[in-house]
Amino acid sequence: MPRGTILIDAYTYWQRNSGCVNNTIAHEVYHWHRHRLYAAIKSILRNERFIACRCPADMVYPNESEEWTDEQRMEWQANNLAPRILMPIETFKTKVDELYQQYNYEDTPLKLAVLTCIADDLARFYGVSRQSALIRMTETGYPEAKSVLQAINEKEWHSYVSLEDVFYEYSTNGDFRKLIDSGRFKYVDGYVVINDEKYIAADETGKATLTEYAWDNLDECTLSFGWQRIRRASAKEVLPEIIFHRENDEQDISKYDADHNTAVLQLSEDLQRRNKNFEENEKIHLLSTANKNCWEYIFEVINIKGISKAHFCTLTELGEENYRKAEKGLKNDPTVRTIVAIGVGLSLDIETVDKMLYLAGRNFKDTPEDRALRFCITGLSGHPLSDCNDFLAARGYETLGTKQRL
Repeated sequence: MPRGTILIDAYTYWQRNSGCVNNTIAHEVYHWHRHRLYAAIKSILRNERFIACRCPADMVYPNESEEWTDEQRMEWQANNLAPRILMPIETFKTKVDELYQQYNYEDTPLKLAVLTCIADDLARFYGVSRQSALIRMTETGYPEAKSVLQAINEKEWHSYVSLEDVFYEYSTNGDFRKLIDSGRFKYVDGYVVINDEKYIAADETGKATLTEYAWDNLDECTLSFGWQRIRRASAKEVLPEIIFHRENDEQDISKYDADHNTAVLQLSEDLQRRNKNFEENEKIHLLSTANKNCWEYIFEVINIKGISKAHFCTLTELGEENYRKAEKGLKNDPTVRTIVAIGVGLSLDIETVDKMLYLAGRNFKDTPEDRALRFCITGLSGHPLSDCNDFLAARGYETLGTKQRL
């Protein structure tokens, strides 16, 4: 193994997050830069060969009145320098000020929610954890970030939730799955939000994103989650197997509770009833399936959507032969994955996709992979096919579109 190699415990990925891993790498790089001379001197004094150095995650530091060992002091230095390497003070403050202006922080009444969004943006920008970004804010002249740190530590219920947690609930909680499949909620920007144009818009690339109103009123439009503790071994089917792990590890996972979301659920029902009959979807829903095969039905949907052959291929990442099959109304039935690719690319709802599957003599089976495919239509509705493919690939499933077998 070459000099300077860093080995990171696989448990770091599961117990923490990728931001923590980046911090660990910066930590070890600092050791290599500043402390390897110490190891060389110790090697000479002890006449021993040092081939590796282990940095424990649970290092305990002495009180002020106690004496520090050399190893404790070096760990303290690396721990404090790592986030400063990842988030240099000048660029960090510039980025924070930019986000404060972007979110209009000074004038918003929902400062805690906005600070949380700012911290999440910083975490994504610098590749660190939200907590690390907040701590860095407090160190660089933004003491208000302490309120978010306190809320994170004390809050039993939370709205911001990871995609992994959302899909775990979708896979294991039938009530939550029905709610997502109903189309009343989407997973957007880290929140499970009411599916309404008041709260969800499309950015310049067509990707679903929260509106300014939604950011200002997260409690009104997003579901809240509690916590449940699970064993990693029991979650193999629905959580991505990124790396090896210890079988007895446990983890806190977000838990949906309908009783805690009564007001949001009622609002979503009201909005769904009001917006259900959008002209385009209504036309599709009214299409008759009598005496039609699946490709004929798909081509009628394409015509209602007003999509050209080139645009169809771009959106679905399917070859032109699929468009020609629809155009000619061929009787050979498409696969489930082809239908899901069309459903995602054309932003079709689950009702329309289910009709396509029925006409093709197919259906979603009660398997982890088919639940993931169905979730692409429902939970990730409005996301581009590339997002769905990233989601599928993370779970070890075949992606949709050009890589699929037709």
